[in-house]
Amino acid sequence: MNRFSAKEPSLGYHYQVRYALYLLLKAKDKESPLVKLENLDDVEILDANKIELHQTKFHNKKAANLTDSSVDIWKTIRVWSELALIGDIDLDNVLLLLVTTSKTSKNSCLYDLSENKKTDKVVKSVIGKLNNVSNSSTNQTLKDAFESYNKLSIPQKEKLVKSIWIEDNALDFEALKNSINNELQLTFLPEHISTAFNDLEGWWYDQCIQHLEGKIDYITFDDTRRYISYLNDKYKTDSLPIDMAIS
Repeated sequence: MNRFSAKEPSLGYHYQVRYALYLLLKAKDKESPLVKLENLDDVEILDANKIELHQTKFHNKKAANLTDSSVDIWKTIRVWSELALIGDIDLDNVLLLLVTTSKTSKNSCLYDLSENKKTDKVVKSVIGKLNNVSNSSTNQTLKDAFESYNKLSIPQKEKLVKSIWIEDNALDFEALKNSINNELQLTFLPEHISTAFNDLEGWWYDQCIQHLEGKIDYITFDDTRRYISYLNDKYKTDSLPIDMAIS
């Protein structure tokens, strides 16, 4: 692969789309869930009670472990910090997820966020380490991210860290497909699962394109469920015997 290749960024966009379908199907127990893409974040899941922002980081090859100064985490923190600063998200009512196919280093303060260990002591420790990185790093590519983070007040930083969940070692393409198929098993016969996945993902891509073009504001779980029901009825109809008239 040459240095101008866009394979990994392209895969990243496809990963985002498939991951959004996976998230919406998993949100079936929420109240009126819907999904938005490239709105406040890569993938946004909303229901009547809460908002989840998912920043997806797909790495086709094995990437280095996430550390306190990793580009992936700081670019993500910049997005969330700026959203909080302008009031587009309420840090008291949001779940912030960094979904990455990388692993979190056990020596990093981020490890506690992947294990959801968020005692007051842990939160203060994480903030201290993030402060240290943002004030001492000479990485110019992350200068804007450090500035955005440091504009947050101490209470805002505490709320930000408490809202973050790092989902490392995230499902890859094949694992996402398998997880979606597991959801479809509740509706389709085993012999229809593969066809159902292909048809559903084709419909989903079309919905995502319409959404990104601004033709629809979001994609709802109810619309997705109705299309799944349509496919199920279609397969049942296709399986019915055809009585040939005898002349």
